[in-house]
Amino acid sequence: TAEDYHCVWYGQCNESVVSKQNCPYNGTAKVVDVEGQPLLKKWCPHFFEVPGPVKTCCDTNQLKTMDTSIKLAAAFLQRCPSCLQNLIKHICDFTCGADQTRFVEVKEIKLNEATGKEYINEIDVYIGDAYLNGTYDSCKQVFVPSTGQLALDMMCGDWGASRCSPKK
Repeated sequence: TAEDYHCVWYGQCNESVVSKQNCPYNGTAKVVDVEGQPLLKKWCPHFFEVPGPVKTCCDTNQLKTMDTSIKLAAAFLQRCPSCLQNLIKHICDFTCGADQTRFVEVKEIKLNEATGKEYINEIDVYIGDAYLNGTYDSCKQVFVPSTGQLALDMMCGDWGASRCSPKK
């Protein structure tokens, strides 16, 4: 059951050249504060379907980072609402879901010497094939006119759309 799972992170404790890195946290989800609620409602309305206060594994700063990431993805996926919605739901559940230990395993924690704070440097993510295939299929034909490329050319990094698959 969902009660058997908990958070692997909460908050941001480090900033690398390419990303913000989360603080390790091995505990239950926390109530979303007033400042973070509008961002969570905007992108993750399914979190509000359960009665009572909304509890997540993300704080307001993580929600702001998520907002920036989703806006970036939306810029080239907006032509396909199903692809965009699948990706947004994945980002919401991955970033803030109260059951992270069900699908995320922390592999490496490092210490920021300057701040004295630990941060997560490496994780493994476990996602079922049906979900991976469905999300991939909903996005594989999305064309981005501004770049003249398929969206997967950008989403799949070095592999590009031609060598991309649901697992890479």
